[in-house]
Amino acid sequence: MPKPPLPDAVAELLARPCHATITSLRASGQPVSVPTWYLYENGRILVNMDEGRKRLEYLRNDRVWL
Repeated sequence: MPKPPLPDAVAELLARPCHATITSLRASGQPVSVPTWYLYENGRILVNMDEGRKRLEYLRNDRVWL
């Protein structure tokens, strides 16, 4: 991904309605992939990671990417 500011073509792509796929690992090691809507706003990509969502728990427990 290019560093800010993003090229116009990339910003236009991110501004269109689309989803990201978030993949995390359950405690058993089984991967879980979930399509997630995102919002591109003020040069940032915002993803819903509400406290009640299991994917947030899985991501917090998945230390491989840290």
